[in-house]
Amino acid sequence: MGSIQTLRVITGRGKHNRGKCKLKESVIAFLKEEGIEWEEENRGSLLIKLDETHEYSFLDEERYAD
Repeated sequence: MGSIQTLRVITGRGKHNRGKCKLKESVIAFLKEEGIEWEEENRGSLLIKLDETHEYSFLDEERYAD
């Protein structure tokens, strides 16, 4: 994983959708499923905390192969 400790994901605020930001909700659901720590930086972005000891399933090429 190298020296990257946090990753900022800009989801947008969802102001063009009525209700909540669908992209942000999907990203949060994924992070929870993966057991990845995160915090809301503001209404349009998330800070994801990366941990070198965590095995991230999205890095498994076979899991997402067509």
